[in-house]
Amino acid sequence: GVKCTVCEEIVTEQEIIPANGHTEQIIPGKTPTCTEEGLSDGVKCTVCEEILIEQQVLPASHTYENGFCILCDAYEPARLNDEGIYEIDNAGKLYWFAALVNGGERSANAVVTKDITVNESVLVDGALNGDGSNFRLWTPIGTEASKGYAGIFDGQDHTISGLYYDSALYGGGLFVYTGASAVIKDLKLTNSYIRSTHGAEWS
Repeated sequence: GVKCTVCEEIVTEQEIIPANGHTEQIIPGKTPTCTEEGLSDGVKCTVCEEILIEQQVLPASHTYENGFCILCDAYEPARLNDEGIYEIDNAGKLYWFAALVNGGERSANAVVTKDITVNESVLVDGALNGDGSNFRLWTPIGTEASKGYAGIFDGQDHTISGLYYDSALYGGGLFVYTGASAVIKDLKLTNSYIRSTHGAEWS
C-alpha cells in the first residue's frame, strides 16, 4: 500500500494476498522389523518447516506363514487358553511347544485344534523324497531322559503330517522321552520320515 507521510492519508489501499499454502514434503518412514519398531511416513512444509502429518510408531512384529516368521524364522507362540492349555493349530506353534518343553516346561499341556502339515511331500511311494535337504528338520519333544514330557498332549483326533527327522540325537519321533504322568492321546502322525543315528528308520 501507499500512504502520505505528512497527512497519513492512505493513497493506495493494501490488498489481501491469499496464503500460498504449504509446500509439502514426505518425511520417509521406516519399515518395522521383527524386533525393532518402525515409523510411518510423515509430511512437512519445506517453507515453514511445520509438521503437517506426524509420523506414527509402527510396532515390531513377525510375519507368520504356517507359524514360521518369513523374515527371521521365529516360531509363532501357541496361545495359552483360560484352562492353562496351549492351543496348537499350525506347524510353527508345534515347534514352539517342543522348544518350550525341551527348555524345561515338562508339564505343559497342549491341545491340537487343526490338522497340521509341517513339510509337503516328505514321502514318495513310502520312501524319503530326495535327500531331505529341502525339508524343515523336526526336534522331538522330550529330547533328554531327565526332561521327559510329563504333561497332557491331546490331539483331538487331528493329524500331524510331514515331520522330517534325521539327526545325531538317539531316538526320534514326535516325542522321545516321556514321564510316567504323560498322556498323549487321539493323535495321528502320517506322511513323515524319522531316522536316528543308529540307523533306525520310520516312514
